[in-house]
Amino acid sequence: KIKKEEILNNRAFYDIRSILGNSNWAEIFAILGGRQAGKSYQVFDLFCHQWFKFGRTPFTWLRLTENSTRKLLNNNAFNFGDPDLKRKYHLNLKVKSENIFNIDENGNENLFARCLALSTFYSDKGQGFFDKDATGHFNICLDEMNKEKCEKRTIDIPYCFVNQIENLVRNMKTDENHQLKIFLLGNTLEESSDLMSCFNFLPQTFGRYKIKKKKLVVDYLPESEAYLNMRKDSIA
Repeated sequence: KIKKEEILNNRAFYDIRSILGNSNWAEIFAILGGRQAGKSYQVFDLFCHQWFKFGRTPFTWLRLTENSTRKLLNNNAFNFGDPDLKRKYHLNLKVKSENIFNIDENGNENLFARCLALSTFYSDKGQGFFDKDATGHFNICLDEMNKEKCEKRTIDIPYCFVNQIENLVRNMKTDENHQLKIFLLGNTLEESSDLMSCFNFLPQTFGRYKIKKKKLVVDYLPESEAYLNMRKDSIA
């Protein structure tokens, strides 16, 4: 375990580079807590960087329900990714069904990402998401994986997650030709995440935890002093 002070170092925003230092053994990276610490921003930035630099293998962005994915896909993925990251990578996105394409300077459409819901894994079965001959970085992110206390239990999150991952990568393992990374992002809630329960691990205190038998590393983030100070004069 790593102490919480070593994760944020009193910064307002999270830096993903530290947890990626475990990529030589970990395949699942859970980043929990730290409201508005930039968790999704950091992961999206990483996925874009690797898409442009390493072979343009499309990544997958998961949400719990179809309604939440629809919000990201509307208006040609207008809300998919922060505006400054779209400017940084010169993204020009176009949506076809659950597929998001980036249109390059020559007008070519390149498959950039897929946006899927855990709740629709059963209807995604049989689709050609998995390419056995593809190589490179296979990146998956489940964003906002925690249900709020007031949210109705409409799906079995662990069951849907396991089945949707099977749809996407089958039995792929990280080797010299395949770099698999699965990110799980969630806020700090009073009740523990359903999904973390399926790893038989629930962090009780802030810090970094390495569960090597599960190929899992967890950063459980506090709200930093820098963030709290930034919020003092906020109207929200």
